[in-house]
Amino acid sequence: MTELTAEDPGNPKRTRRTLIATLIALSLAAAAIAVTWQLLIRYVVPMAIPPLNPARAAIVARRVEVVFDDAEQSWTNYYNARGRAEPKPAELVFFTRTQPSACIGAGAATGPFYCPKDDVAGFDLAFLDTLEGEMYRDAELGTAIVVARIIASHVQNSNGAGLIPAEGEDAFSRERVLQADCLAGVWAGMAEGRVGAIPAGFYTRLLSKAQEITGEIARSGINGEPTLSPFLLKDGAAREAAFARGYDAIDPVVCREFH
Repeated sequence: MTELTAEDPGNPKRTRRTLIATLIALSLAAAAIAVTWQLLIRYVVPMAIPPLNPARAAIVARRVEVVFDDAEQSWTNYYNARGRAEPKPAELVFFTRTQPSACIGAGAATGPFYCPKDDVAGFDLAFLDTLEGEMYRDAELGTAIVVARIIASHVQNSNGAGLIPAEGEDAFSRERVLQADCLAGVWAGMAEGRVGAIPAGFYTRLLSKAQEITGEIARSGINGEPTLSPFLLKDGAAREAAFARGYDAIDPVVCREFH
């Protein structure tokens, strides 16, 4: 009988080592392929904005309505508790793709927006449906925070019952954007028991996904203007910090510092 040696290909230990090495190499290759595929999806393959079917439109619209009413009531309660006159509610408008707006003149707005000229809060249901798909398990929370962010702009325009200086300001300046982010965080703090806690980094992720969709709309050739979009400012760190400041304080007074 031939004695097996360490160099003998029939050595069981050598065979096991070869098999393990092969399995490790295959696992690493599979992982590399998965990462490459995700990068292709993320950076090469454009985000698709599918057509909106009536059933999904109704679901998204209902979610917006619930949060819209909650946010308006939350701010009304805040004003009443301090003996201040509550502002008139914004006009809620649903649309798909584009919507005429007094803030654009002859053009049309795209994406969720707020127009201070006619106090319209517009929500593109196709935009929100796509955003919900990108947010996965956080879909409903993402929609809620988008609605809160639009209502925050309405609070600014109403002068926040004396809380938010508004005269002589550019409604879309960096300071006003951060201030509205802060006010959105205030509502999220007020509503935490109803919508759940907002984890650190969530607002940044939401803004990033919304900015991707805004960019895809622009590339798709839709004849609309994103100039009213609350997602144009891309300073994620500053916007996350502003949102967190309002969320932690649950008091719009802390949002004055962005003026």
